[in-house]
This record gives sequence, C-alpha cells and structure tokens, in this order.
Amino acid sequence: MADFKPAYLRTLVWESGYGIIPGDDGGETYMGISRKYNQQFPGWAIIDKYKKEAGGKIKHNTRFKKDTVLEEMVYNFYLLEYWSRKARGNEIKNQQVAELVYDMVVNHGAGARVINSGLMSLGATIQMVISNGKKKPVNKITNDSLNYMNAMPAQAYAAIWKARDLYYKSDDDYERFKNGWTNRLNSFAKEITV
Repeated sequence: MADFKPAYLRTLVWESGYGIIPGDDGGETYMGISRKYNQQFPGWAIIDKYKKEAGGKIKHNTRFKKDTVLEEMVYNFYLLEYWSRKARGNEIKNQQVAELVYDMVVNHGAGARVINSGLMSLGATIQMVISNGKKKPVNKITNDSLNYMNAMPAQAYAAIWKARDLYYKSDDDYERFKNGWTNRLNSFAKEITV
C-alpha cells in the first residue's frame, strides 16, 4: 500500500504556514488546514495562543516549526482526516495515484467528487447526489473508486489528473488562483507507467 509520509511532504510544499487570503472560501488556515472546515483540529488552541501573543495578528505564511507539539498535531490530523479517511490513501496500492488523490482532497473540499468524476470516465459506478440542483458524483472515495485505482492505476491516474484540470478551469475562482492551482497540478506528471 502507499506510504503517507511522501504524500504529506509533497502536499505540504503548497500548504505551508498561517494564512487568511481574502476571498478564499477556506478562511483562516494553518498548514492548509481550514478553521472553517476543520474546527476539530486540536492545533487551533495553540494558534490562538500565538495570535494572542502577537497582538491578534500572525504574519502571513508563518510556520511554527519549533513547536513540535503543533507540528505533530498537523501531521496526525492530515494522516487521520485526509490520508486515511478522505483520500483512503492507506488503501491505494500505487504511490503516485495515492499522492495525486491525497493532494486533491487536501486542496479542494470537492476533491473526492472530482476524483470520482474522472473515474466515471473509465466506467466506475459512482453514487450520484443532487447538489445545487445538479446531479453530481458523491464527494467521498467509494469502494468502486478504490477498485479502479488499484486495478488500473495508470488509467485511473490519467483520468483523475484530467478531471482535476477541468475542475480547476471551471471553478469560479480559477482566474484568481490559476497560477497556484496550475503549478500545483503540473507538479504531478500527466500520466504514469506502472
């Protein structure tokens, strides 16, 4: 099965430090963990302590590397919430597929939906839901998704990469974030050989 640590380190390049980017739906983040969507992250108490010590404001992209407790909280949060639960990376056999999937679910709340839509192009049967009046794939990695990723990793990878590219280009915030999103996606090869 795929290994979490290389996936974690690869994604962390794009998710480092403290930030509040005006207009970003995630709001306040630390190491890519959005307070709005991840209120259960135990590190918020430590971040709040640092904010209070700094007079209520932390400089953008500040990372508290010397705080080993906070660093461990970030690592464990990503391992449990994103790698194991949302990406199901611990169930994916191919490392490159697992890293692409993990990075997408970290980068976007609809990441699993995008992954599933890519896999549907290969024939995967994915549960559909109604979201904003439209029929869309469910936003979770399903057993059928895993079966396709594990049985045909090269095809699954290419389909997921393409679906992610199309998703970015159709997102309302594409013009604003396209440089970061494009660079992030292009850090992954378009195709792999197995």
